[in-house]
Amino acid sequence: EFAKDYPRCEVCVLRFAPILGPNSTNVRARYFLVGIIPKVLGYDPLLQFIHEDDAGAASQLAIFSETRGVFNIVGKGVLPLSTGIHLSGRFPVPVATPICKTVFSFGFLLHLWDLPASMVPFFQYLCVADGSRAAKVLGFRPRYSSRQALKALIEAARLKSVGFSIPSSTLGEEQPLVPDAGFVRVN
Repeated sequence: EFAKDYPRCEVCVLRFAPILGPNSTNVRARYFLVGIIPKVLGYDPLLQFIHEDDAGAASQLAIFSETRGVFNIVGKGVLPLSTGIHLSGRFPVPVATPICKTVFSFGFLLHLWDLPASMVPFFQYLCVADGSRAAKVLGFRPRYSSRQALKALIEAARLKSVGFSIPSSTLGEEQPLVPDAGFVRVN
């Protein structure tokens, strides 16, 4: 609405897939790090993530360009929920659909997990976005896949649990995580 009301303003909206990486602490990140992972019985939706480094790069592109419009910011590829749970090394607890929201609500109230019942549909139904417009118009191309973003989160959590604070590479994926090179001058 703002863009329509003020056409002389350059408005660029980025719609991010869930952001994951070594420093992530959001609901989706915590979902893969709890001991018992609830899931909806009979469903295995495809998941899509964006690595936190790629999210920062997309934001920088949007800020310093004169591009207008709405763009989906997603990582390369998708992965099934079952694969994500397997990579996390946690235990899935399948919950029957009729009682699913009730079980998720009780687990949330008892602090067994940080997943409110309102998130249940995201773990039942496919929700995958097309990032091709961001590549064509904004020039954004993710460096990391959805799988690499999840693996970076999981590996960093494992390292932190044994006393390390610096994440290592993405466990043999095609591109390692690059350590922070400090401040970079933006012209």
